[in-house]
Amino acid sequence: MTTQTGGFIRLSDFLAIALAARKDIRDNFDSKIADYTKTVSDLLKQPYKLEVNFNQFYAYAAASEDASWVKSSPGQCAASYFESFISNLKRFTDDVGTPAIPLQSLILI
Repeated sequence: MTTQTGGFIRLSDFLAIALAARKDIRDNFDSKIADYTKTVSDLLKQPYKLEVNFNQFYAYAAASEDASWVKSSPGQCAASYFESFISNLKRFTDDVGTPAIPLQSLILI
């Protein structure tokens, strides 16, 4: 159940992810996350962990009126996010060099 208070969406309970959405996560994200993680780790020259909390991700999408693509294709959406992130990170490291980023985990929620 989601409720809106003061312009913010509070998620009191996470919504169950629909079967088709779970299949999309498996087909379009789970098979790629290891490659994304390796690429980010290689670009930043240290190990990183990339995570997506799909329960929370899906619940926020379900609470939004204009997130039908995220609701129907959360795996494809998350994959697209990481592909864009990696593209921009690669451009940054090519232009500036490897940044000193102390984080060991990048999380998309």
